[in-house]
Amino acid sequence: MCIGIIYDDHANDIWHKIAADLQSVKAALKTIKLPLPIACIYDTKKGDFIEFNERYLAFRNILLEYAKSIQH
Repeated sequence: MCIGIIYDDHANDIWHKIAADLQSVKAALKTIKLPLPIACIYDTKKGDFIEFNERYLAFRNILLEYAKSIQH
């Protein structure tokens, strides 16, 4: 499973979508109508990010904890 996360560091809001694979999660994230870049995509099998927007490096630990907290 992949968890795609979009993070608004100004409002401290996080949105996520869960899908079976990378392409599906990217497509699902596009349904969120926000002018924000994808912060990261977390792979539940690897237990780590498979894609990460370097702009959010300072928030990596927050996003990692968030991703782990929403795993099924």
